Amino acid sequence: MATQYKTPGVYIQEPDSFPPSIVGVETAVPCFIGYTEFAVDTDKRDLLLTPKRIESMAEYVQCFGRGSAQKYFLAATADADNDGQPDDRPDDRLNRNWGLVSLDGRTSYTLVQQGRTALNLYNSMRLFYANGGGPCWVISVGGYVRDGQPTTPDPQDFLDGLAVGESFVGPTMVAIPDAMQLANQADFNTVTAQMLRSCAKTGDRMALLDVWGANTMTPRDDWKPAVEAFRTGVRQVPQEMWRFGAAYFPPLATSVVPTSEIDISNFAVDDANAPNRAVLQQALYNVLTLTYPAPPPKAPAGDDAGKPDGTETKATDTGSTKPADTGGGAPGSTALSPARLSDKGVTVLNSYVNAIGTSVDVLPAPATQGGVAAGITHKQLTAALTATVPGFQNLLTAIAATQGVLPTSGAMAGVWASNDATRGVWNAPANTGIATLVMPKLPVAGDQQDDLNVPVQGLAVNAIHTFQGRGSLIWGARTLDSQSNDWRYIQVRRTMIYVEQSVKQALDAMVFRPNTAQTWVTVTSMIESFLHGLWASGGLMGNAPAQAYNVVCGLGSTMTPDDVLNGVMRVQITLQMVRPAEFILLTFKQQMQAGG
Repeated sequence: MATQYKTPGVYIQEPDSFPPSIVGVETAVPCFIGYTEFAVDTDKRDLLLTPKRIESMAEYVQCFGRGSAQKYFLAATADADNDGQPDDRPDDRLNRNWGLVSLDGRTSYTLVQQGRTALNLYNSMRLFYANGGGPCWVISVGGYVRDGQPTTPDPQDFLDGLAVGESFVGPTMVAIPDAMQLANQADFNTVTAQMLRSCAKTGDRMALLDVWGANTMTPRDDWKPAVEAFRTGVRQVPQEMWRFGAAYFPPLATSVVPTSEIDISNFAVDDANAPNRAVLQQALYNVLTLTYPAPPPKAPAGDDAGKPDGTETKATDTGSTKPADTGGGAPGSTALSPARLSDKGVTVLNSYVNAIGTSVDVLPAPATQGGVAAGITHKQLTAALTATVPGFQNLLTAIAATQGVLPTSGAMAGVWASNDATRGVWNAPANTGIATLVMPKLPVAGDQQDDLNVPVQGLAVNAIHTFQGRGSLIWGARTLDSQSNDWRYIQVRRTMIYVEQSVKQALDAMVFRPNTAQTWVTVTSMIESFLHGLWASGGLMGNAPAQAYNVVCGLGSTMTPDDVLNGVMRVQITLQMVRPAEFILLTFKQQMQAGG
């Protein structure tokens, strides 16, 4: 309604000269779903199955804690799984991925993880931020302990997390690194299929997927059956959902876990494996003789003072007695003499040795550990062992490397985020390296990638490929729907999501506006202005805007009179998307010298 002027005077009007603008939505905001140490917001609010947006690794640690504690022991290399067959058989898969460890440069042991299933979310988050990640969402589906026992990944937990993730707008990727730790292929396929359904339902995000079983393989294993099993699981969903997922292979051996984080609390003792008890008992004794040396003996009264036969007793400053020193025992011996220790040292030694003899833990929990109460921390003891025990550093390095073997999803979320920030979502997140990557867990030769990248029935899997002199690079940029000319490439799918969600969000303000020509012109101008900026940035193909995009809205072009009567406004947007130069063909020809 026009303003009615009743009082004489001068009135100023400032009509808008330009239509409302469209602001592009965020393109690189992953949602991580998995198990956390705890889930409590800064205001003490419970975050279990509650989406939490975080901006940094420090904020993640504050709200969700750190990684799960893992323990390892050394098994004889000859037959680590006690199956009566040597471990170098092609079908012998037990923990061979952890490799060999040598304490003395001669005898090798296999490093074996004990008990608790390794959970990947914490270290995957570190990998995400190491590769350029920024804001993200985290949904905790449980802690590391359930009903007093270490948590075993349950597919239903992940399905519950996905259901929560569908309920809010914001994420543009979904990753579940802990899904790699599910008990079997069927459970993994269930989670993978639901990830694709969830992303297709919301239409604003993509699933970052891994190949189950690859993390337990070694370079000499045939990984093709694992890839085929993954594809079989994806085929549970309709093909039109494949465009919302991208898979990467193989798992990554990274340096994201520094050796400084590993200490003696990461060691376990297998009761059936004497080398662990012997080596660690002797190492503890050697360290404690330096930490708690026995005081000089008081001169005893009597004729047997100073007897050199080693049978006398020695008084201590507290009046207790200890057997004569037998030299501490040879390395590897469990008969350790405490004669070189003070009384406090004896107490500490006993607490450690008893723990070794009666528990799988080398050290009890810090709250009840005598050594900690006496002033020795895990880190201090680890440092002393490193300095005094040959080969001990090899153990620390091996454990850190073991914990650094991670699925690709965390790293790829970071790479996508970095790619969007530096080059734009319309560029392929490929032909780039991965920060902290030591090497791919499994080798992918050039001819082996043929079936990964261009499979006969679709479902491409992007390879992490190692090149001589160039390092390991992401060497693929395809969605699972690799046979579709529309949605073959990740950048096309993600750019379209970016345009769709940006326009949709802006047009929310136009709902219930008059369905008239004036509104149609406003909507068309808004969208054209946004697309022109995208084209100018290189996000659309074409030598001119008219070649890159076209926006139509109006009666007789996109709408009928019935549409107007029914309150329907139809806008048609045509885009010419940017696709990658995936195959570069060079043709060289020779020619004869031209005649004079």
